[in-house]
Amino acid sequence: MDNKKLIKTTKVIDRCLKIISGFLKAGIIVCAVFFILLLIFGEKIIASASKLDFGMLTITTEEAFIPSFDSLRPGIAFSLAAAAIICGTALYIAGIIRGILKPMLEGRPFEDGTANKIRKLAFACLIGGFVIEICRNLSIWFELRAYDIGSILSSSAVRSFKINYTLDTGFAVTAILLLLLSHIFRYGENLQRESDETL
Repeated sequence: MDNKKLIKTTKVIDRCLKIISGFLKAGIIVCAVFFILLLIFGEKIIASASKLDFGMLTITTEEAFIPSFDSLRPGIAFSLAAAAIICGTALYIAGIIRGILKPMLEGRPFEDGTANKIRKLAFACLIGGFVIEICRNLSIWFELRAYDIGSILSSSAVRSFKINYTLDTGFAVTAILLLLLSHIFRYGENLQRESDETL
């Protein structure tokens, strides 16, 4: 069987993952550097604290509503830590995918152990997805705690406000599909083993 196309495609994907891994490592380093800068030059961050970003909604406040640096510091520190965790999780997942691609570079997609790596990838996506969602929602919670939202939204037309925390379940669907894929690869591994024994 001619596996040239598989090998060629796998090389391109592996090269892309290698570049992405480099960017993710750089992202972790940048987060660490900014964390150190936060401790040293933290007060200057207040100048950009007049904007609250809640995804689709961005609120720009008057200077009077900008909280003190002491109020903002926990949220900023957590956001940097969360960004580093997200980069680390993505780096780990990229490493697993590169491990899955390794036998494909030799034209053997159903090499022993590939199914287990795909299963490992499924659980990494599931756990990583939960961690990322928790970090995202906690970042918003820390930011909300630093501001007096009631004063910011004060108006005769506004009687109350509600914050809805959403959970993206796409990672769970991805994990389920990867688990199914691992069973398909396990079946392929058995066929490959039988073929090798026959030869």
